[in-house]
Amino acid sequence: MLKIAITGGIASGKSLVLDFFKKKGMQTLSLDETVHKIYENDEFKNKLIEIFNTDKRNEIAKIVFKDIKKLELLENLIYPFILDEMLFFFKGKDIVFVEAPMLYKSGFDKYFDKIIFVVADEITKIERLKKYRNMGEEEAKLRIMAQSLNNNSKKKSDFIIRNNGKIEQLEKQCEDIFLRL
Repeated sequence: MLKIAITGGIASGKSLVLDFFKKKGMQTLSLDETVHKIYENDEFKNKLIEIFNTDKRNEIAKIVFKDIKKLELLENLIYPFILDEMLFFFKGKDIVFVEAPMLYKSGFDKYFDKIIFVVADEITKIERLKKYRNMGEEEAKLRIMAQSLNNNSKKKSDFIIRNNGKIEQLEKQCEDIFLRL
């Protein structure tokens, strides 16, 4: 079995890379989508209410992106749920591509054979967050800062995709990686 992670900062284009491999007929999993499902889990909801006095994702986001300790608390709460879903997804498959935003921070990198790191410059990411997620500039900067990745992340990756340009440039880089795998 070959397990490939796709990681990078917020608004770098990880989902577009995942979609490319999905269109190629590969088995794919988005851990962002997995998180949405986890927020519907009653056990998880109860823990959120206990810790944050709410189980509403947007309210929790406002809390954790202003307080690093609370963000870490949320991450420590959700990572075991994500890991269970991811390991279940792996079962019985030959090759998988998984979009994993916090791959290194969560320690999930040890479950993968190859890692694709997607990067975009900060100006591009801010513009994407404003356009596609209706964030103000300050909120976008807060999210980027809160989810900033350690510089060693790129060094630990097998492939790097630079996504500051057009979709055709992104797809060309994905195709090159696909042929190398």
